[in-house]
Amino acid sequence: MLLIAASTVSAVTMAASNDTEDWYDLGTGWTGYSSYVSDSVKFTDSPSFINFVAALSVAGFYGIITKLSTCLLICLAPSSSIMLIIFAFFDALILGIVASATGTAGSVAYSIFVGDLCSTYIRFCRHLGVALGFALFASLLLVILLWTSLISLYKRIPKQTFETSQPLAQSPLQTPPQAQGTETYA
Repeated sequence: MLLIAASTVSAVTMAASNDTEDWYDLGTGWTGYSSYVSDSVKFTDSPSFINFVAALSVAGFYGIITKLSTCLLICLAPSSSIMLIIFAFFDALILGIVASATGTAGSVAYSIFVGDLCSTYIRFCRHLGVALGFALFASLLLVILLWTSLISLYKRIPKQTFETSQPLAQSPLQTPPQAQGTETYA
């Protein structure tokens, strides 16, 4: 449930992030006329932000599918190792997608922050920070989900012990006990 909430909050926050700044030029430019300019910034201005929203939407949808299929598996086939392998594979896949999208959006957000656009577009940067924070939280939840899948899969592997009734044969690399200490020099 937390994965669904974190990815949904992150995607919706990023999709709702738009900010408009109004500029009034007094005519000090080369034209000599005063003008009114309105400049806006949206998440669709950067392809990495579009990828970010798409990846977190897929993660939220995956969280819903995982929740429903887990409820069905508990009722129908509680001891299915095949489904645990499938869950572990898709958990790793979604983790890679979300981590990649969060990293690219974070690098663009860092360049926006360093470029001092956050002093102009304050609301956009605030939305961007909240979305990246929830995306990092969703990545952490996916890591925990993947570990849980792998640990439960590991517990289903039967433990085998190997006992031998005969002594092990001596390796050809070891020297026989009677030959130790007898060295000849030519």
